[in-house]
Amino acid sequence: MITKRKKTSSKKKSETSSSLTPLVELVDELRQSNKELHDAQRAALNMMEDAIMSREALRKSEEKYRVLFESIDECFAICELIDDENGNAVDFRFLETNQAYERLAGPPSPKGKLCSEVNPNLRSRWLDLFEKVARIGESVRIEEYDQETKRWYNTFIGKVGTHQLCSVWNDITEQKKAVISLRESEEKLKTFNVRLEHEVLERSKELEKSREDLSQKNRQLNQTISQLETFNYLASHDLREPLRKIQTYVKLATEKSMNSEKFNLYLAKVLESSGRMDHLINDLLDYSRLSRPNEAFHPIDLNKTLMEVKSDYEILINEKEAVIENTPLPTIHGIPFQMHQLFANLIGNALKFSKVKPHLQITANTITGSKIEGLNPERKYEEIIFKDNGIGFDNQYKEKIFEVFQRLHAKSEYGGTGIGLGIVEKIAKNHHGLVKADGGTGTGATFSVYLAAE
Repeated sequence: MITKRKKTSSKKKSETSSSLTPLVELVDELRQSNKELHDAQRAALNMMEDAIMSREALRKSEEKYRVLFESIDECFAICELIDDENGNAVDFRFLETNQAYERLAGPPSPKGKLCSEVNPNLRSRWLDLFEKVARIGESVRIEEYDQETKRWYNTFIGKVGTHQLCSVWNDITEQKKAVISLRESEEKLKTFNVRLEHEVLERSKELEKSREDLSQKNRQLNQTISQLETFNYLASHDLREPLRKIQTYVKLATEKSMNSEKFNLYLAKVLESSGRMDHLINDLLDYSRLSRPNEAFHPIDLNKTLMEVKSDYEILINEKEAVIENTPLPTIHGIPFQMHQLFANLIGNALKFSKVKPHLQITANTITGSKIEGLNPERKYEEIIFKDNGIGFDNQYKEKIFEVFQRLHAKSEYGGTGIGLGIVEKIAKNHHGLVKADGGTGTGATFSVYLAAE
């Protein structure tokens, strides 16, 4: 009985367990679904948090962009090209503009409006350029002057999307004014420099002219000094010989035993010498009155000059039994009394510096300047050579003897002032020539005078 009950109870449990199995499975499924829902809710929550953070980051980024967009000084605009049915750009719309642009364009804001509505002139100026940038994609930067605002602008245009462009205008009027002002200053400075250079050039010319005038005055002063030297030398030398003749013949004329024939001869000599003195004095006075030295140049027959000088030295020639020989001499263009002075100095030296009977040879020849150092090689010169048999000089002093007041012999031995040959050299230079000396001790001296031919 009991065994029968146990079997019945076991059977019931088995039946009950079989009936609960679907329920358990359902509970498990519910639990799994709840877990999956929980995981999905957590994932959704995480996604929402990420989205919120991204949105916040985007908002902050947009805020930074907006602050930057609105705060920059440059005029900034984002535009969209408007095409016709053929795909050709006919207008553009302002999508975004900053405050700087709106200050420039003036209210109301052009945002969302077509350019043709806002400023038709701007549309006509910029549409082709906008379309070129949109099609090619290359940015451009240009400078232009706006007639409406009377301002200069530096403009950048770049592509930011399909048919969208950004344009940035920068007002460079002040920079342009500065550049223009700098350019004007440079032009003024250039003009000033040109004027200054011209003034410096003119001043330099004036200074050069002043130097030339001063140089001319110095030459005139030197000429005046030379004339004074000539005056002094003539007074002490050239006029002395005619005066000596006068004194000698007057003394002879006063002798009691003289007959009338000799008296008349001596008187004639006195008159000749006084006439020679008068001629020299007149030549000297005429020369001193000339304002330009070239005015004193006249044709001179050097044969006549030689005769006059020999006449002046007649007494000394006779006393020393001197012999003066010459070949025919040329006619030159020069200063008469200076030629007389040149011959007188060279002949006087030949008579004075001698220990035997003086023998002087005077020869003449025409040469070209190329044969003598120091002369113009393209010019002809008259070469007049004075060769004597006097005491001569050491040839190492052949340059020194032309220095004024230079003497090669003791004054007690031979008289003179030491300026005669210096004047000879100066006279030769006055006649566009020079003089050279050659000699030897005790063998005589040779003086070669070169005077410009006519």
